[in-house]
Amino acid sequence: MIFLTGFIGGISGSLIFQPSALYAASPQSPKKQEKGRYYSEYYNTADKRIAYLGQGQIGQGGIFLFSNSGKVTVQASSYVKPVEQGQSFIGLYDRDELLRLLFRLYSSQDSPTIVLKDKSGQDRLIIGLEGAGEHPYIKYMDSSGIMHDLIVQN
Repeated sequence: MIFLTGFIGGISGSLIFQPSALYAASPQSPKKQEKGRYYSEYYNTADKRIAYLGQGQIGQGGIFLFSNSGKVTVQASSYVKPVEQGQSFIGLYDRDELLRLLFRLYSSQDSPTIVLKDKSGQDRLIIGLEGAGEHPYIKYMDSSGIMHDLIVQN
């Protein structure tokens, strides 16, 4: 939790107190419409798209940030599938555009969860709070694909 708090605080501080490429960028066209959906795209001075802000499949907002090469680096939105619908998440992608780190709410209890994924997309380390009692848990997947609990509740 210390890592998560520090990480979020660092990002918030850098966004609030320092100008960024997104802050300096201007939208190519402030609002675009496609099939009844409005969205905005932001470009850097080299005319490369660096951000997208728009409506998702179920009417929720979505934010995508892109690298200089045009690949997704950050996604923030909420899930579409009925079981998870409306639960928010933030995904961080690697240089190959693979989801590697996921901050999300999970289960009917909206439990906060951090998921670290390997290059194949498998969950390798999961840290979170579980159920109504919000019991902490840490799970990891070993090299043979078996998930183990590091914290055993009494």
